[in-house]
Amino acid sequence: MIEGELVRDIFLIIHILGAMLGIGSATIADYLHLKSLKNHRLERTLLGIYPLLSGLIIAGLLVLVASGFILVWMKPELLQSSLFRLKMFLVLVLMVNGYFLRTYVYPHFKKDVLHNHPKEDARSLMYSSSITGSISIVSWYTIFILASTKSYGYSVSSVLNVYITAIILVFLVSIFLEKRSHWNKLK
Repeated sequence: MIEGELVRDIFLIIHILGAMLGIGSATIADYLHLKSLKNHRLERTLLGIYPLLSGLIIAGLLVLVASGFILVWMKPELLQSSLFRLKMFLVLVLMVNGYFLRTYVYPHFKKDVLHNHPKEDARSLMYSSSITGSISIVSWYTIFILASTKSYGYSVSSVLNVYITAIILVFLVSIFLEKRSHWNKLK
C-alpha cells in the first residue's frame, strides 16, 4: 500500500511540474508579448523566443496529460468529480487554442513583424492574438486555481462564470493595450 502511495506521489509531483512548466511558459510568452507592445524593437527578438516557449508549453501539456492519465488510472474515482472533468475540459481548450496559436496566429504575427506591420490583416491579427492569448492565460490559471483550491467546493457553473468573465476582461485589456500601442506607433 505504501509503495502505491509513493508511486502516486511521484506521478503527482511530475504532474505538478508539467503544470508549472506550462503555466510558467504561457505567462512568460504573454508578458513578453505585452512588453513588445511598448517596445516594437523587441518584437523581432521575440520571434526566436516564441517557438521555444511554445515548445515548453507543449512539453508541459504532454507531461500534464500523460501523468494525469496515470493518476486517473491509479485513482479512477477522480472521474466522478465534476470539477475534475471541468479541468480536463480546460486542458482540451488549451490544446485546441494552442493548435490555433501555433498554426494561425504565430505565422501571421511573424509575417506581420517581418513586413513591418502592413495594414492588411492587422485588425484580424490583433483580435485573434488577443482572444487566443486571453484563453491561454486564463485557462492555465483557472486549472491551477482549481487544482490548488479543490477543497473549497466550487460549483462548475460558478467557475465557468468567473472563467468566461475573466477571458472577456483579459481580452478587453489586451485589445486596449494593442490599440494603444498602435496609436503610439502613429505618433
